[in-house]
Amino acid sequence: MKYLLSIIILSLILLSTGADRLSEINNSIENQKLLIENLNAKINEFNSSKSSLERQIQDINVLLDNITKDLLNLEIEIEKINQEIKLLEDEIELLKIQIEEKTLELEDLKTQVASLIELIYVKNQNYNLFEVDTQTIMKFVFSDKTSSEIINEIMNISEIEKIIHFKTNEVSNVLLELENMVFDLERLQNSKLELLIELQISKDNLEIQKATQEKLISEKSSGVLNYKSLIQQSKAEQLKAQQELSDLQIDYAKISRQISEKNQSVDDFNSGDSLFSWPIFPKRGISAGFLDPSYKSFIGIDHLAIDIPASQQTKILAPANGQVVKVKDSDNNSYNYIIIAHNQGFTTLYGHVYKSYVNVGQDVKRGEVIGLSGGAPGTRGAGYLTTGAHLHFEVHKNGSHVNPLKYLDKSVLN
Repeated sequence: MKYLLSIIILSLILLSTGADRLSEINNSIENQKLLIENLNAKINEFNSSKSSLERQIQDINVLLDNITKDLLNLEIEIEKINQEIKLLEDEIELLKIQIEEKTLELEDLKTQVASLIELIYVKNQNYNLFEVDTQTIMKFVFSDKTSSEIINEIMNISEIEKIIHFKTNEVSNVLLELENMVFDLERLQNSKLELLIELQISKDNLEIQKATQEKLISEKSSGVLNYKSLIQQSKAEQLKAQQELSDLQIDYAKISRQISEKNQSVDDFNSGDSLFSWPIFPKRGISAGFLDPSYKSFIGIDHLAIDIPASQQTKILAPANGQVVKVKDSDNNSYNYIIIAHNQGFTTLYGHVYKSYVNVGQDVKRGEVIGLSGGAPGTRGAGYLTTGAHLHFEVHKNGSHVNPLKYLDKSVLN
């Protein structure tokens, strides 16, 4: 009986131990499952972070590729300008030689005319042919020469007069040619000076973009966190500029009166659809349109403007009469812009400005230079939301952004 009781107790103990062990195993399995789920979540998070990092690296690669293309274009542009300068120098040298030859020709003609005039003067002393009086008649009468010889002499003088008249006209023509040559020389020298200035700007831009590329390569090799923060900062700056444009409380009637007082016209809007002139002539078209979907997918914000490609430091012209209401012109790489209010509820914004030439409250006329364009990565006023030199141009009407192309002459794009 005792033996049987011991067996039962032992069996109960074994059963209890097995249940505990089973429970322990089940708990372990649940813990392992939870751990696996956590690991999967971390893997997903890592993959998401990796994708984000890859996109950011890709963004930098695209930016570097664009800068590389810009560098190549700049180098070609510099070579082209150098060739144009050389051509101008050759033309200038040729023109100088022609001017020297024409000057000698002019001096020779002047000498010939002077000699002819002197010859007529001597002959006139003999006969006073220019004043018919008693003394002249007496000289003819008592001259040793025959009448026919005297007549021949007079005819000879008449021929000399004709030659003098011809030579005088020739002198006038040569003098006019010489003046035109001197004018052309001054024009060529001015063109050369403009090209030299353009060459220096292009060289400066090349150095800036080379330095920018080196900086981006350095940032890429050291990580993209700094680049990411700069992109976020630039997004915030552009969004702030857009918001400022929307928030500006502008008394358009007052501005119209001030424009009228200064420019003697309420506004100078063109008739028809194209109210505005192009702030920069779009000789290379536009690189991004209004609400361009590719811009948003790449940059991450709506593109409420058009982008006009232009060489760094191209002059920005006021597209119509107006008054400057906002200027941001910092010396660092942050986003610089100008905002101008016009008549009829229009406001325009110019982004990536390299240098501003206007101040808040200043009235401007259509075609007046208001600043210089920028946009080359790493340059003054460009911000980091840019892949190349261009002007960012926004138009606002009655509180809302509108497509600038609606108010510009689109025929120049064809």
